[in-house]
Parts: sequence; structure tokens; C-alpha cells
Amino acid sequence: MESDEKKVKLNTKIPTIGYESETEYPFKKKSIVYNGMTISELMGKEKPEEDKAFVIIQDGGMGDAICSTAMVESAKKFYPDKKIVVGSTYSEMFLNNPNVDALYSLYDPKDLFEKWVKPLKHFGSIIKRDIYNACAHKLFPGPLSMIWCYLYGVPFYGDNIKVYLTDEENKSAAEYLSSFPRKVIIIHPTGAKLNFNPDVQITPNKDWFFEYWDEVVAELTKKYDIIQIGGRNEEQIPGVTTYLLGGCSPRQSLALVKNCLTYIGVDSFIVHGGAAVGKKGIGLYGRSNPFIAGHSINTNLWVEGSCEFNDLGCGRPMGYYGDQEIFRGVQRGWVCPRRSCMRAIKPKDVLKAINDIIATEAPEYLIPNK
Repeated sequence: MESDEKKVKLNTKIPTIGYESETEYPFKKKSIVYNGMTISELMGKEKPEEDKAFVIIQDGGMGDAICSTAMVESAKKFYPDKKIVVGSTYSEMFLNNPNVDALYSLYDPKDLFEKWVKPLKHFGSIIKRDIYNACAHKLFPGPLSMIWCYLYGVPFYGDNIKVYLTDEENKSAAEYLSSFPRKVIIIHPTGAKLNFNPDVQITPNKDWFFEYWDEVVAELTKKYDIIQIGGRNEEQIPGVTTYLLGGCSPRQSLALVKNCLTYIGVDSFIVHGGAAVGKKGIGLYGRSNPFIAGHSINTNLWVEGSCEFNDLGCGRPMGYYGDQEIFRGVQRGWVCPRRSCMRAIKPKDVLKAINDIIATEAPEYLIPNK
């Protein structure tokens, strides 16, 4: 009886992949186009049938998930005969999305691998990309929604990001807001908080100053009610009518934004989510470049030449590229010492922008200054 060892056919060579001349070497070119060869063909087997799915593993923050919805819609158009499968840390942002055939939370992916990833035979049928690893927040010449299309190899049709709220979500939010005696403006003062651990802030570099928020809220509450939304343990802005810090889910927050008068936020979840539900609001930018992180539906505020380091829209800290510092003996992402870019946006600028939005979008609720 032959041993198992003799039954095994051991291959010790792989094909040599070379180029006839230096000019054919692909990395001489700036962009490489994959020619469609499969690993099966490289191993001498027949070319397999086309995969039945395009699997998108989407990573990043909640705002990134929202901005990637344009890429998901493009993928559905680009691969009309394939199932569009999405796995995301923030899968709730893709609920009810008609362009998604199968949705998974990366916190609990269940049969994502066995059902969809394991059967794939073609390179490019599953993609996991991270915009932070390409310094895209600083260097990409286009909006976040375009970055996602570029990274996943699908066409860009425009900044048509969308979160699909249900009728019940909208109805519940509208009923809640109707309990306030005056029209409601929503504020979101703090960005880059981890949803699964709200005590951790990745960077404060995007935040506006709390004394500025104090001044804006003090003026707006003369005419309107104010709701502050965000994670639990975030600092409360004095004078706000109602605090919903950790008090509602991300989707409930977006339903409130859709049904409120307007909103103000830094570059974070609410500014992207507001645009994704079709609500015009105000985004405050300095560390973030409004041409990348802004949305045309919104009023995007920034001040040219306001960065003391001559690096407006720096995007810092940028991922794992040494953009860190030691603070009190602990390594952390670089923190801007003064945030001069955000300091340059004054409360009067925000109040004027709010009045302009209300005058344009809902003039019946514009209350003139006395």
C-alpha cells in the first residue's frame, strides 16, 4: 500500500513572469490596467466563469460609509448582472438601499465569507480599500464620493450620496420635532468620535471652538429651539433646548436632520448625512478641505489663508505615516496647537449663513433680528 506521501504530486516551480523589454515593464506607467487573467489560468487551468457577485468591504468612519453610497450605486450600474454585496462597519447606513443585494455588518459578518467571498475566482471581484491609506483627505482632486468610486474601480456619476430612510423613521422624527413650540435647528459640534467607543476621539483638529458655539446658540435660541446631537459624554453646549447625546441612533439622528429647519456641524457624520437625506445645512471646514469633504447642497464655510502653518485642508493626522507625537508620555495622532483655521470662522459668519439658508429654503420661518 502506497503511503500518503507518495500520492502527493509536489510542484516546486511557478511560471516566470517577465517582459521582453524595459519599456513593457508596467510600473513605468503611472496607471496599470488589469488584463483580466485569473489565478486559475496562471496555474494552467481553464478560465472560470464570471463571478456572480461584486463584494464591497467598506471601512472607515460613519461619514465615509455615507459618502461611499455613491460608489455602491455606481457599482450596481457598472455590474448590472452581479449581486452587489456590502460589508461595512456602519452597515445601518446601507439599510433599504436598492443598490445593495446583500448587506453585512463587519462586527458580525455571519456567512459573508462562506457564501460570497470563498466562491470568487476573479481578481477584483472583492475589494477592501481605505481612503486614509492613500492620504485622500488631503491629496485627492475631488469629493469623498469620487474617491470611493476611484478606489473601487467604478465610474463616478456625481456626489449623489444617499441614505434611505423609511416612512416610519421620517414620521417618528417629524412627530418628535412637532412637540417643540418653535422650529428646530440641530447642531453637531464634535467630530471624529468612535461610534463603538464614544469616549475616544481620533482627532480634535476638525472641531470648532466651544465659546463660538456658545455665542451661536445664545443668538439662535432667541428665535428657534436647538437640539444638540452626538455621542454620549460629549460636552454640552450651554443654552441648548434639548440634548440628545447618545440618546438616538445614527438613523434616528438623520431622520431628525431631514425634518428639522436646518443644521450646523463640523466635518463629521451629520454634515455628510444631512446631504445624503437631501437637507441643506452648514459645514465648518479648516483641517478638512471643503472641495473634498464638502457637499454642493450645503453652505461650506472656510477661511482662505487662515492656517498658521500654511497647510489649510491638511487632513492631519494622516493614518499611519508618522503623523504622530508624544503627549504626556503617550503617542497620539498629531493635534494642532491652535486650530487657527477653525478659529478664523467667526460666529457672525455662521449666523449669517443660517439666516441665508432659512431665507432661501424656508422663508416663512425667517425671524428678523429685532
